[in-house]
Amino acid sequence: MRNLNLFFLIVINLIISACNNNQTIQGNTSFLDLEVPVYDFQNVKMSDIISEYEIVPLKFTNKSMISEIYKIIIHDELIYILDCFGAQSVLVFDMKGNFIRSISRKGNGPGELTYPMDFEIIPEKNRIDVLGYKMIKSFSLQGNLLKESSYDFSSTGFKKLGETYYFEAPYKTDCLLYRTDENFKFKGFSLVHKKRDVSGTIVYSPFLQTNPNYITYWALANDTIYKIDEKKSYPFRAINYGKYTYDHDDYASLSVEEKARLMMFNRDNIEKCLLHKYFETDEYIELHYVIKGEVCVFIYNKESGQIVHYDQSHLNDDITGLNLHGKIPALIGCDKERFYFMVAPYNYKSTEPLLKFMNGASNTKEYTLEDVEKLSNNPIIVFAKYRF
Repeated sequence: MRNLNLFFLIVINLIISACNNNQTIQGNTSFLDLEVPVYDFQNVKMSDIISEYEIVPLKFTNKSMISEIYKIIIHDELIYILDCFGAQSVLVFDMKGNFIRSISRKGNGPGELTYPMDFEIIPEKNRIDVLGYKMIKSFSLQGNLLKESSYDFSSTGFKKLGETYYFEAPYKTDCLLYRTDENFKFKGFSLVHKKRDVSGTIVYSPFLQTNPNYITYWALANDTIYKIDEKKSYPFRAINYGKYTYDHDDYASLSVEEKARLMMFNRDNIEKCLLHKYFETDEYIELHYVIKGEVCVFIYNKESGQIVHYDQSHLNDDITGLNLHGKIPALIGCDKERFYFMVAPYNYKSTEPLLKFMNGASNTKEYTLEDVEKLSNNPIIVFAKYRF
């Protein structure tokens, strides 16, 4: 069911936001070309990368069951989690994992949404905006509905910068992003098209939400991260896989279903690389890419230029103790200093390794076997600092 939901979400994203890209490149001294040495892996222990970590086991109630984490934001010592298909709402927890409230709920009435696709916290307004189909519903941070706003185009992602909203553009339009004012009146385009059909997604990283001066946008098919401020848009990061780079014209010729299969871990086993995740802190860049159906990890130290590069077969996950076949730790977000991971308790075959992982965290709490046995299937959030 989880893979079916992911496939459904990708198909929606490709149908709604597939469009073309022809932004004039403007100079930027912070541009970085990341060269990924495909197949040149290192033997890696997680403890050689992670200097310290804290954990937050998310409590389970009849109102806080999580199917999948699609986006996570930390704001004012609260954890906001978007579950598109299960709870179909934004769930709020404190930093001890206690469930506080839900923002919106499943349905079609006032304050309700079906399959919410994105959300943003607007700190200067003490507000949270949740994206539905051709609408945004705005709530107070306490969960009270403030207003409902509609517009005449579809989108699966948005960001707010200053007084401007940026939306993923609808299908077969001539840009990657629409811009509107705060009342959702159309203002213009960003990243207008050329002949190659690419699709994109706004990079959902808390690091970006802590920076009020720009947003970043990931054009999926050409592995370029764009930086967008209130004056211009320009390439910011480029990922270079050498001879294993996926050709844009080949991608453009695929059907929506074929594109979705590629985005779901390159299921056709093509020996070309596709970017799967991208997160950036002040010191590190971590990207996950897929080749021949396998997920690989590339981490770059921005100060030293040192890299860590591995696939699952070259990883010893001595932090969680899981080392699941064919899987790598589930990266779900970051802030300026830490990367966020998700660990599912149900993946452990016994309580002992789970207890060892939880007591290895830098939290002050000492967990017991009784604590571990009481854990639900809700995920454990891991906040990790890197050091290499």
